[in-house]
Amino acid sequence: MRKFFIILGIIFLLIWGCKEKQKGVERIIVNGVEIIVNHLEPYKIKGERTDFILKKEFIIDTENEELAKAGVDLIRDFDVDSDGNIYCVGKEVIFKFDKRGNFIKTIGRKGQGPGEFLSILNLRITKAGEISFYDSRNGKFLFFSREGDLVKEIKNTSQISSFGGAVFLDNGNFLFEESNVDPDAKQWGYHLVLLNKDFIKIKDLNGRVFKENPLKNPKYNLFDPYVKFQIFKDKIYISNSMKDDLEIEIYDFNGKLIKKIKKESKRVKIPEDYKQKIIKSYKAGPIWNLLKNKVYFQDYFPPFKDFYVDDNGKIYVETYEKGEKPNENIIDIFNSEGIFIGRKSLPEAKVRKFKNNRLYCVYEKESGFEKFIAYRINWKKSLK
Repeated sequence: MRKFFIILGIIFLLIWGCKEKQKGVERIIVNGVEIIVNHLEPYKIKGERTDFILKKEFIIDTENEELAKAGVDLIRDFDVDSDGNIYCVGKEVIFKFDKRGNFIKTIGRKGQGPGEFLSILNLRITKAGEISFYDSRNGKFLFFSREGDLVKEIKNTSQISSFGGAVFLDNGNFLFEESNVDPDAKQWGYHLVLLNKDFIKIKDLNGRVFKENPLKNPKYNLFDPYVKFQIFKDKIYISNSMKDDLEIEIYDFNGKLIKKIKKESKRVKIPEDYKQKIIKSYKAGPIWNLLKNKVYFQDYFPPFKDFYVDDNGKIYVETYEKGEKPNENIIDIFNSEGIFIGRKSLPEAKVRKFKNNRLYCVYEKESGFEKFIAYRINWKKSLK
């Protein structure tokens, strides 16, 4: 009988120990860097709001005749200023809308002269309230006032090869996506690199992602690897797709690594219909004859599709896990400390941003046009 109670006590302690471990948050310090380790289930934290309801405020529909007359064609990207004004990237110009979705004006024009541009990459509103973006084809950064007047241009004098673009940081440094497409290399890759105001490299950020060079390899993975980043206040949040579990690194604008956020991830197999969709897109291009006998797919999707940071530092990680309804994915929610606190099912979107206590999304319509929807976020009551 005594042995029975001893065994029972051990089992009780083991179960209680597991429960206690689930309640706690793992924080590790490695080389002075804090690492937050999250697991598959979200943590319940007193006072933390973990779920919300979306209330639709307005729609900008590029199929609308009045907008078409004004030249609004499509929405490739966008950002929102502190007053709620929206700046959308079209084919050749920037479209400005007010906080209620009313069209205001176009900003900029196509060309190679002062204030003109041929491409618009990584548009963002700076801390000074200016509209900033990189024109890769002219190799320069442009800055406009919110009224649409040219403020300044900065010529890119670096020798960095970048297809993904670059971003001006508010301390004067620059963040570039550096590419390596050497035709003689077995692998092509790219990563993020930080440059100072004189375009001198400060350091490389985050690990590289790699792609087989089809000229030098017998196989070619049709799933493209990627690096995603977000700018929040004076921090750079970075993650790449080549890990089995989610890992977000947070740097300051001078390249100092200050925190890592990790989370165990559910593996999602790449379905056959997705593979066929990718193959179809490649068949429409000029290099299919080169690739068709080499192509393959990895077994699983990466641990995340994209991620976003809101005005309060909350992080929303879009996964490949299917949501509650068709065309919805699961979003993992982390608080400003990097602790996994909840999950939300949201419709897939081409572009998404959390700003001004709102969720702004661009969706592609069946007609091929885009619609921009602004939702107010109403957070549910927090845990007591």
